[in-house]
This record gives sequence, structure tokens and C-alpha cells, in this order.
Amino acid sequence: MREENEKKLPKSWKWVKLSKICHIISGSTPQTGVNEYWDGDICWITPSDLGKLNQFEICDSARKITKAGYDSCTTQLVPPGSIVLSSRAPIGHLAIAKIPLCTNQGCKSFVPGSEVNSLFLYFALKHSVKKLQALGSGATFTEISKSQLENFIIPLPPISEQKRLATILNEQMAAVEKARVATKARLKASKALFAAYLREVFVDIQNSPRIKKLKLGDISSVVRGSSPRPKGDPKYYGGNIPRLMVEDVTRDGMYVTPKVDFLTFEGSKLSRMMKKGDVVMVTSGAPGLPAILDVDACIHDGFAGFKDLDSKIILNEYLYFYCLFARSSTDKQATGAIFRNITTDQIRNLNIFLPEINKQKIIVENLKQKIADSLKLYNLLVTQIEEINIIPSSLLRRAFNGEMEI
Repeated sequence: MREENEKKLPKSWKWVKLSKICHIISGSTPQTGVNEYWDGDICWITPSDLGKLNQFEICDSARKITKAGYDSCTTQLVPPGSIVLSSRAPIGHLAIAKIPLCTNQGCKSFVPGSEVNSLFLYFALKHSVKKLQALGSGATFTEISKSQLENFIIPLPPISEQKRLATILNEQMAAVEKARVATKARLKASKALFAAYLREVFVDIQNSPRIKKLKLGDISSVVRGSSPRPKGDPKYYGGNIPRLMVEDVTRDGMYVTPKVDFLTFEGSKLSRMMKKGDVVMVTSGAPGLPAILDVDACIHDGFAGFKDLDSKIILNEYLYFYCLFARSSTDKQATGAIFRNITTDQIRNLNIFLPEINKQKIIVENLKQKIADSLKLYNLLVTQIEEINIIPSSLLRRAFNGEMEI
């Protein structure tokens, strides 16, 4: 069913094929192995370039071709004011050319005629991205053809209304982007809040002359994890005994429940079993990152575990927070070209400052509240970003339903 039969347009608007209001240009690529075709002064755009833009205007390009490169293929020069669309891999990136440029075959460019405002056409295509993507086809990657684009219809008001809507949308989209950038900056800052709380607490403790300093090996049996071999053997793997992975720690944070990997009973005998409540530390890949087990679980050789903690001397939660605070210095001791590692001996020799147990309890409760506050703020900002992200489509929908007033 044709769209014009599905939806009534506002008075004075009409449905038009893109071929009636603009000239559509395909791109091409000079031979990449011919040096004289490249590093010239003609801007050359790909879908990847469009996807990396921080704004909707093209003012330069990462790669440029020479006049010889331009003459060697069928690419065409696109004038400023044209709309460039990635027509494959993926379909839907859009930008307005502010300079003369050409593109590769993964792009189609729309050169506006006298009946359509360039900025309005950009927003009309932006509003239609999902419909354009639905038209794509192809075995290797989806692509929309030049003929499909020429026959694609958009709603078109009179030129004066196009300019009005384009101006309003441009202003409102800029305001939305400003809000998004500001909220993302607050989100980034919120991630650093808890680290600041940790520094404030533990730097004061380190600077206190009354606080005793010990080695981690003095207050705990530091043990290394282990793994059954060969890896993946069904005799050892695929059972119901959880085995901790770094992915579990980065997902859960302080209290971790392994959900990624499991061992059989026989496999667990060749690994290292730790108890619920034990503190563990990543030694390979993300060295120094601690967690507290929320269930009994095995640890592999990319972890160390702290056993036999004396609860009269140290709380497991205090140890967790201190290791989290000390992670930057722990990480500096790690070595390795591909996977950075810290040894069990290095962990045993790490310093820890121990206030008396009642003071530890106060520190732990305060930091747990700070975690809750930080998480609450983080989730609030994530929700705000999600809400901001849906505003552009709402604005476009209102504009092309004829509902946008001054």
C-alpha cells in the first residue's frame, strides 16, 4: 500500500518521489593499489566516515584522492548543500556536504533541486531512515539501490514551510545535542565519584601515625586459583559448580555471583574452591580488581583468593574497599605484553593500613552508602540520556505530521 494512501498530509503538502526534487549520485573508488590516485586534495567519503562524524555536516575527509584518481573511476563531484547517505554497510548514516566532495560506492548523494530546501531534505531523510533500511537487501550486506531511492517518496510542504520547519528542527536538535553532551559529561563524572570517596578515606588513613601498616600476606593466606586441563574437557567442564570469570566481576562489582562458567565435581577438585564471603582479586587481564564472592565458587589461575582472614583484625568488606583503592598501585606492578599479570608474591607484599575493627565498620558502612548514592546518580543519568535519545525521533515525527508550531 502506498504511503500517501495510508496517511493524510497537512493542507498544501504533497507526496513526491525523490527523483522529482533532487538528483541522486552514486560513488566509486579508485584502485587502492595505485599511489598516484591517493593523497590528493579531493575529499572522498565512505560510510565509515559518515558514522564517525560528531556533527551532521561534512567539512573534511580522512582520505583524499587526486585528479587522476577521480578520473580513473565513476565517482562524481558532489556540490555543497548535498545530502550524503550511507546506502550500505550500514544504511542510514546521513550528513550535509559543506564542501565539494565525492564518495565511494557505499554512499548515495542527493543534490537538491529548486523545490526542496537542503536542510529540510536532510531532516526528511533522517525521519525516513528506518523505512530506507527496510528496503535494503543483499547476501553479504544490505544495500539500497539508486533506483529504489529515486522512487522513494517523502512528504513535501511549500518551500517557505520547509525553511520554517528546517530552522526549528535545527535549533531544537542543537539544544537536544547540547543536553546530551552535558548529561554524558555528568555521567562520566559520576563514575569518578566513588573513586574520589575512596581516595579521601584511605589517604587520610595512610597519613595517620596511629594506624598500623601490615603486608597482605601477614593477615591472610593468599592463594592462587587453578584450572582443570585440558580446557573444555566435559569430564571437568559444564557441571553445576560455578567458576569465577573476570566478566562476572566487571558485571557485578562488589558482590559477585559467577554466571559464565561452571565445573563438574571432578573439575572443581582440580581448581581452587573459595567460600561465600571470601575476597578474591583478579591477577590477569584486569590486575588488582577485587570482589567478594556471594556464593561458594572456584577461581581459576587468573585470580588470587584471600583465605583465613581474622575477623577480629580485618573485615572482608574493608579489605575489598582497600584493594579497590590500591588498585592503581597494584596495576603498576603488573607485567606482560599481551595479558598483564601480578604475581601471588607481589600481592602478599602489598601494604594495607588497618585501623581498629570498630573504625573499619564505620568506614565500610559509609562507603557502602556512597556506593548506593553513586549508583543512584549513575542510573538517574543513564535514564536521562535514554530519554534525551528519543527526543529527535519525536521532533521529526511531529514535524512531518504537520504538528510543529512556532
